[in-house]
Amino acid sequence: MDLDAVRKWIELNGEETFSRSSGPGGQNVNKTSTKALLRVSIKDLGGISEEERHRLQVRLRGKLTSEGDLVVQAQDERSQLLNRELAVARVLATLIQGLHREKPRRKTKPTKASRERRLVAKKITSNTKQNRIVRDD
Repeated sequence: MDLDAVRKWIELNGEETFSRSSGPGGQNVNKTSTKALLRVSIKDLGGISEEERHRLQVRLRGKLTSEGDLVVQAQDERSQLLNRELAVARVLATLIQGLHREKPRRKTKPTKASRERRLVAKKITSNTKQNRIVRDD
């Protein structure tokens, strides 16, 4: 994924709408539209390969609309511009998260020292519990 190309595509082709925010800002919130809503179509997204597009559609299916759009909103700031930039950053972060591949886990065996520590700990626990037993001799 070419991050700069994706950012440019989002800024040029992303569908932006602005509305009144419920965040901080006092009276400013009541009279200005600072909340940014950004809608990006994964099907048309530029700067990614077809294989990456398919992986995004599979991994982000819970976050996508029925049309295959990713919708992000930002209303954290008092400024429309800052909220717009924040929405773009959130879309990019979601895309990066969706494309991230976990490294496969390699099975390992416990070391000799860790096995010995485990056995010592078990022996201590066993002795503690044995000492609790009251014997009638």
